[in-house]
Amino acid sequence: MWELAGAGWRKVLQQHRDAILEQHTGKLNTPRPVQIASLFEKLIGLRDVTRHWHWEHMSATCARSYLDAPVTRRGEIAHRVTAGIPVHKRDVVKASRFVRRVSVISSNHTSLFLSHTFGKLQWGGYTVR
Repeated sequence: MWELAGAGWRKVLQQHRDAILEQHTGKLNTPRPVQIASLFEKLIGLRDVTRHWHWEHMSATCARSYLDAPVTRRGEIAHRVTAGIPVHKRDVVKASRFVRRVSVISSNHTSLFLSHTFGKLQWGGYTVR
């Protein structure tokens, strides 16, 4: 109780925040769709953010599968020092564009979800350029 006195509550709240973030993001070195969906649901209650990862000519199922490929290749390189097949600049550029797109979609749906939860728009939407 004395830890909460004065400005102590801030320190307790910061320690709690740090512990929660470490628990949920500390082992997120391979961000597979299942882990991402679990993270959003556990931390803010947004169920399966990956179901929103769709756009023209890309279904959510295909997007989930597509994300697994560069994550798997990254793991192969990191743990075996080789990818088996060469990684070309165009592969990196394509993966970067894809990650940017799903990040924007995730951000926009998170903002809408929080807006419905709290009754106030949390931040404006983003677009992919």
